Amino acid sequence: MKKLVTSSSILLIAIAVITQGVVIYISNTSAADSIRATKVSLKLNELSEENINIESKILTFASYQAVASRAAVLGFESTRDFVSVYDPVTVALSR
Repeated sequence: MKKLVTSSSILLIAIAVITQGVVIYISNTSAADSIRATKVSLKLNELSEENINIESKILTFASYQAVASRAAVLGFESTRDFVSVYDPVTVALSR
């Protein structure tokens, strides 16, 4: 009877140690994944901010005033007519 109690006690202690080892391993894996997720989130925020800055620069360079002033610097004559984006532009002449 004493041998049965001793062997069951050893078995229960071994199971407890193995279970704690598994819990520690899972906790460390979760912590590493959390660190990776934080790094990805920070990079996403950084790229989002950079995207907003680049979009702002594109809009500035694509504005009518910027294009007109750059054309004047390059020697193109400025048009005296009103220019609207919504007016149709003749692309080809009809026969």
